[in-house]
Amino acid sequence: MRRSLQGRLARALAVFLAALPPAIAITVWIFARYEGRELTWYQALLFLVETVTTTGYGELLPFRSPVTVFFSMALMIVGVIAIFMYMTVLAGDWLASRFQELPPTRAPKKLRGHVIICGYTPLVEALLIELQEHRQRFLVLDPRPDRVLELRRAGVPAVHADPTTAPGLQAGGLDSARALVADLDDSTNATILLQAHHLRDDLPLIGTVEHRGHDQFLRYAGASKVILPKEVIGRRIARWVVSPVPEGLSRIRAGDIPGLGLLHLFIAPHSSLENTTVRTARLRERFGVSIVAVWRRGRAVLAPGPDQPLAAGTVVTVAGAPDALAQIQPLSGVQRRIRFGRTERAGGKREICIIAGFGDVGAGVVRALADTPLDVRVIGLTPPEGGVTYIQGDATDEAVLQQAGVAEAATFVVALNDDTAAIFATLMVRRINPGARIVARANHLQNVASLYMAGADYVLSVPEVAGSSLAQILLGHSDRPAAAAPEATLAKLPVPPALAGRSLAQSGIGRLTGCMVIAVRRGGNLAAGPVPDFELQAGDELVLFGTAAQLASFAGAFGGDVPEATAQ
Repeated sequence: MRRSLQGRLARALAVFLAALPPAIAITVWIFARYEGRELTWYQALLFLVETVTTTGYGELLPFRSPVTVFFSMALMIVGVIAIFMYMTVLAGDWLASRFQELPPTRAPKKLRGHVIICGYTPLVEALLIELQEHRQRFLVLDPRPDRVLELRRAGVPAVHADPTTAPGLQAGGLDSARALVADLDDSTNATILLQAHHLRDDLPLIGTVEHRGHDQFLRYAGASKVILPKEVIGRRIARWVVSPVPEGLSRIRAGDIPGLGLLHLFIAPHSSLENTTVRTARLRERFGVSIVAVWRRGRAVLAPGPDQPLAAGTVVTVAGAPDALAQIQPLSGVQRRIRFGRTERAGGKREICIIAGFGDVGAGVVRALADTPLDVRVIGLTPPEGGVTYIQGDATDEAVLQQAGVAEAATFVVALNDDTAAIFATLMVRRINPGARIVARANHLQNVASLYMAGADYVLSVPEVAGSSLAQILLGHSDRPAAAAPEATLAKLPVPPALAGRSLAQSGIGRLTGCMVIAVRRGGNLAAGPVPDFELQAGDELVLFGTAAQLASFAGAFGGDVPEATAQ
């Protein structure tokens, strides 16, 4: 801003000096021609200054010629306009230079143990949400002052600094940071990591890469860990294809517990479940169903507690009787019933899994499914190398889908680079094969709801999943999805004598042990999602869901043996 003000002053002075000689010459000529008076150059300069500034000049009056009068009037008008314009502009610049909000250029002196984030992308946005949830300190570095101000107004700590330079990294408090994340383009990330490693070779450095094969260059530059977002989501999709629900619920998935079913319910923005909790949603009291898992950013929270938040974009897995599951479907309007196939079809044929798109995500899914018994087929525009069953064509073309065998497919994976094409492909597959399980990749978070509405059973957002994976690394957690945790399991056991005659609310099972009672069998009847005032009786069988530690707590609280997990 200071340079701008100085520049305007210099330009104004240059215009004035350039216009002065011809103005003096014209003044001398007019007075000689129309007034009959010879003026020296300094008298003409005096006349010009007095006229333009409108201060008056009695010594040169009266004028005899109207030409001199009109010339003087024109000078006065031009002078007033010029002075007003220049003073307005210069005063505005001066005031702005004194009072305009400027972004900070250095980290706070007391900031210690923070994560330096270079760049602000949708992936970083998802990362920061998780860091904030875990009360982790962080600081965003961005070379764009307007962007920094925008972030700070949104409550995101940020400073105006160029992370590709040593001064910029030091301005972000590199000496006191505990880690650094670079999430810009591949070449910029390499430059950032190289500078950071040179300044602090003991600092954990994490970089993201867009193109497979560039990860080695980031490691050469000093990266401790390199994340390929598309490969991360490819692995997550493959895990969902193999096991779309927590392993402990596999008995319900396979239909081996008569009277119980599962439903994935997507919480859409502005739905009745948005911004509620497991407790305040009251699904058990209203419909007799139990929330057994809450999925967020590609991860599952198993046996969630009553205060687990249910935000827009969350997917909940609920267990209950089929008629109860049908009743809760309108709560979202975009949910899909979980469809489970088997690894073997009639006649010993393998289950078909079709993957639409063979970019980084699609190729990652294919690699992750290589050791499964699935019949994997790929639809794409460019034939890949290797022994993959490949159908060349557009995944939004019905003829291509039919050629791939989508009508018989158990699972369809949408791994296209374009979200609009992904929505079209999902619509087409859902129409051709209403029973197929569809899992889709969303490149932009705002398209997740549209893919659910088009018919997808489960949607993974690239920025959210990759950001969550990166957060787990920074938090020191395993990147393994919670859905694969073996300690979350389903168990059946007789009602202990200590609980006979008590209601579920009086029993305190959830409060004391953390276990979830998702059903109670009495004789030949199954009460799914029993309400709090449901009275337990001797001879009843409890169907519990919880971790191994929670099941052990149940035995400690109410006596008897530790409940054994239902055989898988």
